[in-house]
Amino acid sequence: MANGKSGSAKMVLVILASILMIAFFFIDPFPGLEPVGMRFLGIFIWWIVLMVTEPIPTYLSCLAGLVVAIAAGCATFDEAFASFASSTAILLIGAFGLATGLTNSGLLNRLALLVMKLFPGTYKGQVLAVSIASLVIAPTIPSTTAKSAVLVPVVNSICDELGYEPHSKGAVGLISVCNTVTNCCGPMFMTGGIVAAVMLSLYTGSINWGSYFLFALVWGVIVFVGTVLFHLFYYNPDKGVPKDQIKVLGKDVIQQRLNALGKMSRNEIVALLVLLVSIALWITESMHGIPTAVVAVGAWVVLCAFNLFSTADFNSGKMMWTVWALVAAVLGFVDLMSSTGLSTWIGDLVAPAIEVVAGSPALVVIGCAVLSALLMMALVNYLIFAALALALLAAVPMDPLCILFPICMCGMIFILPPQNVCVLAVEGLAGGRISFKDLRPAAVAYIVTCIIGCAASIPWWSILGYIY
Repeated sequence: MANGKSGSAKMVLVILASILMIAFFFIDPFPGLEPVGMRFLGIFIWWIVLMVTEPIPTYLSCLAGLVVAIAAGCATFDEAFASFASSTAILLIGAFGLATGLTNSGLLNRLALLVMKLFPGTYKGQVLAVSIASLVIAPTIPSTTAKSAVLVPVVNSICDELGYEPHSKGAVGLISVCNTVTNCCGPMFMTGGIVAAVMLSLYTGSINWGSYFLFALVWGVIVFVGTVLFHLFYYNPDKGVPKDQIKVLGKDVIQQRLNALGKMSRNEIVALLVLLVSIALWITESMHGIPTAVVAVGAWVVLCAFNLFSTADFNSGKMMWTVWALVAAVLGFVDLMSSTGLSTWIGDLVAPAIEVVAGSPALVVIGCAVLSALLMMALVNYLIFAALALALLAAVPMDPLCILFPICMCGMIFILPPQNVCVLAVEGLAGGRISFKDLRPAAVAYIVTCIIGCAASIPWWSILGYIY
């Protein structure tokens, strides 16, 4: 009954928003707005309601907004959908294709096992091994679910070999650190997470793989180190256990898995070479000028040539076309906010209030981070807040990336199941060893380290010239 009432209330809200949108097409523009901006303001409000209530998937809500904007004369088709051919959208296609080819080669599984072999077989040793393995493959796959599909089965086998029972501290700790590093630390790389791609779809500045990594470096180090330390001590199953009774994973277990893989195949060698060249080209973009997106697509084409990517892969969920459509459509929506004058109008409207905080970069950054987390607790998509914040905080003397970054990184929280579906995927891959509530302490730790990381990044961003 509750779900029915909730659904009815959402539908009423959508209908009211639709009526309001149509009304904005006919009433006189607000002072400072042109008629086209007034019409788009109505569409913008309607879009926000669709994104919050989700009567249809979010990517369809964004596409619907673009279609209505064209029909209302707010943009031409070319203007509304130009973002689908943008560098960000092309980068996503190339990155998804590259990630699929790397996964198909088997290389990532071997890399994870090789990293784990380097560390002691104790709980603490394997926490470090899983964390570093997760970080090593982070920039290779933007899909966190795909990375989890590679890593979690390996972690499951470690839990079984160590005799950790389902929901025990040891099992939860190892799977949880894999989840947090994979899901939340990946976006410290431009190609390491969907959140990074979504964020950059809203960003109008120029940035490459290397400069983005430098921008996110302080935040990434703090979140990664904080995550590892939390899991080393909070979930430690060996606390108070006599040394001779501590469970230790024998080196032979990992070696047996490596032996089962055999020698590196031709596919793995090709994948490794393509990966190394791609990362080298991403890092040195400022020297040779080849865009990150071009490198990603080129690497994907090479993997296709070696039969590491098939037509079936192209048509499968591995390419995550709905995510691509969401990112491209959001980028188009942000472009229209600027071209219709809506962003300028909103910025001028709130400029007096913004002047109060404009002189304090720390207040703006920390405020964006905290408010994003609070809004996510109310299940308000961080994309909505990010789009509004760009307009509201346009007068603040800092690069828009300093506003977008804390909002999007804090938008990855996973206190409640609907907040982060990638965490639900990890729960499923764990095969009953953990439940969502087992991960909540780590979710709280992530929020704390994320906000600390954003605050600590402020001096670093000033040095890099992002805070004026």
